[in-house]
Amino acid sequence: MHDDGGPCRPEITDRGYPSRTALVLRREENLFRAEAEELLAGGDAEASVDAEPTVDAEPTVDAGPGLSLEQLDAVFASRDATRLPQAAFLAGRCACPDPAASDRLAGRLREVLAGSDPSDLGSRALAYVEAAMSLVLLGHDEEGRPALAAVASDADASMAGWLAAAYLAELGDPSAWPALLGLLDAGSGFTRLMAARHAAMWLPYAGQEVAGRTVDVRAALLERADDPDSLVADEIPALLAEVGGADLGADLQRLAKKARHKSTRSAAKAVIERVGT
Repeated sequence: MHDDGGPCRPEITDRGYPSRTALVLRREENLFRAEAEELLAGGDAEASVDAEPTVDAEPTVDAGPGLSLEQLDAVFASRDATRLPQAAFLAGRCACPDPAASDRLAGRLREVLAGSDPSDLGSRALAYVEAAMSLVLLGHDEEGRPALAAVASDADASMAGWLAAAYLAELGDPSAWPALLGLLDAGSGFTRLMAARHAAMWLPYAGQEVAGRTVDVRAALLERADDPDSLVADEIPALLAEVGGADLGADLQRLAKKARHKSTRSAAKAVIERVGT
């Protein structure tokens, strides 16, 4: 990458995929800054994967927090496992007016995928999935999509199966909906939480039958409203508000009164106050 590579400025669009909806783009706009700041902090900040934007969050991204393409390239070169997922996420969402810079980033993403077995990724799973999606966003669908599909085909075997499934949905492929439902009922609270956070990616397919399972995001989220792990249950009110729907007010009122956890009831009341329903 020549000179300093220029700034890593956000370029977050649907890239021609209609299922990359306004909701998806709003989330990515908020995550862009969080990921870039964490990368610059050397991975010491709280992992952004644990910090989705709130339902009423407005995009806060502007020109970015000062990350350069050269710095991004240096993270790939270092193979720093703690920062590689952030770098892989950002690589597909940085504006690259110089074709050479785009090609260099695509090459770095290919390096992340190279030599990895999608069925046995272990701690490399998140970086692998982010790299695959970023390749798609950089125009290399024929390379990135099969990698995503390979992880999503056995989503419960990967630490990032929920993300691969959600990214496929963004690309117009809802086939991982049954896998997502399985992840919502997984033994790991973290897995259930991440599956719940990404269920909204199937909103464009509402009512469709996928492998005999009807896509109903609202119903899937409501099933987690009394999750035994309060960290999961407490996010459901905000996620329901993000999804919306005619029954939102009734759902939130019920959770505010009858949810299993006191903290979930408080979360529902807070969302009611925020969205005015």
